[in-house]
Amino acid sequence: MEDTLRLHGEEVFRSCSNCGPRSGGVHQWLHPNDASLGQLSLENAWYETDCWLSEDLQEFLDSLGGELNAYAVSNLVGEIDDYLYDAEIGALRQESYWRRGEVCRVASQEGLLEIRFPTPIDLLGGRFRMRLYYSEPDCFEGLVSLHLHAKNIDDVLSKQLQNDEMDLAQRRGNGWVARFLDTGDRHES
Repeated sequence: MEDTLRLHGEEVFRSCSNCGPRSGGVHQWLHPNDASLGQLSLENAWYETDCWLSEDLQEFLDSLGGELNAYAVSNLVGEIDDYLYDAEIGALRQESYWRRGEVCRVASQEGLLEIRFPTPIDLLGGRFRMRLYYSEPDCFEGLVSLHLHAKNIDDVLSKQLQNDEMDLAQRRGNGWVARFLDTGDRHES
């Protein structure tokens, strides 16, 4: 198997499969970083661990000058948590030609999916749309978080910047796949 992040071949994304607790199925998240493949654990939330998502969120908060109050940060973390949970139980909507959805395939990157947070957030005079890049790889029966991006919708260069963010997510995913396949540990649920 090649060390390139590739999506599974299923027509419906796992995060949109309505596999929730009532049906007895969930797709667990791995939240990796450069040093870790990510852990299948219910003990620690993603924001309490050293993972790419928590690093990306902290980088975004730092870029705002650290002026956000705890309430605003808590709301943002809660919104991210809600989308992660909905993806885990398959409750998100898959975008198609005839319907808008929160989840879509990233056309420019073969291994990526994107959760688009539909409501812009206003923070310190800027308007942002959160984007969570992740994968449902063919080598693992779950979800792998790769990058969290706050797209500034008032920035004329935001489209190019978003492409750069997708490239970063794909590079992270390719590195994750190479390490995942090297370990022989498939974390299969």
